[in-house]
Amino acid sequence: MTTSSPTPSPRDGDARFYAAQASREQGAADSATLDNVRDKHQRAADAWTVMAVRASARIVARATNEGAAGPVDAPAVEPMRIEA
Repeated sequence: MTTSSPTPSPRDGDARFYAAQASREQGAADSATLDNVRDKHQRAADAWTVMAVRASARIVARATNEGAAGPVDAPAVEPMRIEA
């Protein structure tokens, strides 16, 4: 019996969940053959990426405000691709 790792949920950490969703949508955009489908998935990936970046910034700000002494556990999020 094979078990797979569970998909992150918002309660597990918003930034990780959003980053996972962005990655999933980016993969769908990359594999889409129809322009409108590719655009739809790309817009979704971009939106999830923005949410992940904002959530990561909240984690860092919260840790800073609370006076965290050690490193902050904020996931790294890749910046969005902007195409003209």
